[in-house]
Amino acid sequence: VVLLKQKKFQEAIVQFKRATDLDPAAPEAYANLGAVADEQADWNEGVKWYLKVLSLKGQDKNVRALLNCAFDYEALGTYKKAEDFLEKVRAVRPDDSEVVTFLGDNLSFQKKWKAAIKVYLDAVRLDEKNRFALRGLGIAYSQDDQLEKALESLEKAKALKPDDATTLLVLGDLYLSKEDLEKALANYEAYVKAGGSNGDIPALIEQIKAQIDSKKK
Repeated sequence: VVLLKQKKFQEAIVQFKRATDLDPAAPEAYANLGAVADEQADWNEGVKWYLKVLSLKGQDKNVRALLNCAFDYEALGTYKKAEDFLEKVRAVRPDDSEVVTFLGDNLSFQKKWKAAIKVYLDAVRLDEKNRFALRGLGIAYSQDDQLEKALESLEKAKALKPDDATTLLVLGDLYLSKEDLEKALANYEAYVKAGGSNGDIPALIEQIKAQIDSKKK
């Protein structure tokens, strides 16, 4: 593990494989081999090791392996497989708001907006201060043409973290679509201040300012 943290990947692999030779039925070393693969963005290799963990006796509900397998499948763009693993994690931890949010995110990646909304709502019911669930919920509502609900959820997410660039950008876009120029401007300016990297926003800010000025005249 120390070698892994030092990013001495090949040396770490040697030690983890020695550990698997010493105790072939123990899951930790296989999971750590998956972690080495993840650190190198070798998602297929990561999946291989996490599946090995899950194949061991009594490890079919190993949350670490299930979650990381899901994340690796998402990195590979294999979202439906990832969804299946996240559903298994949720079955193990039904009251874990973070796990439910991961599932909502996965459904959003698949553009299953109505299903994502339902899952994000479950996550918020479990933890009303889960800003990631609230943000995801707001984005899903916006994609499902439920503008007012989207704004309500995103404003709650913003209250929990006022400098979250993603939340601010989406709020800016939604208020602009409503032609609420003042609120759109405030969120876009906050987005830039928060370090948002969308290069189109500074010019858009100037356009909105000009529109506001022309209306005042």
